[in-house]
Amino acid sequence: MTIDQFHLAQVPQDHGRNIWQPSTDDLHMNVLVLRGGEEIAPHVNRALDVIVTCLRGSGTITIDDEPVPMLPGSIVLISQGTNRHIQAGDSGMVYTTVHRKRGGLMPTVSSR
Repeated sequence: MTIDQFHLAQVPQDHGRNIWQPSTDDLHMNVLVLRGGEEIAPHVNRALDVIVTCLRGSGTITIDDEPVPMLPGSIVLISQGTNRHIQAGDSGMVYTTVHRKRGGLMPTVSSR
């Protein structure tokens, strides 16, 4: 894997939550892992739109109280100003987030 390429098949067994984060002048992207039972606490991002793509596993993104099931290949646009809550399914979820570059925001991860 290089800094500008990511291959899900090459993820090591022992890894952290953010397994890939390339750096560009315009975009901010992460590949994130939530283990079964973990969630990103509800929060509102007032600064920008975010695209979330499920790569592996399953989960639910609740956007303004409306649950959206996530399976591999699901892509969801979360508009700025909406309340979102991300929950991994029992087997966990690997997903991407992509948005224009700005200052960092690290939501709280917890177990259900």
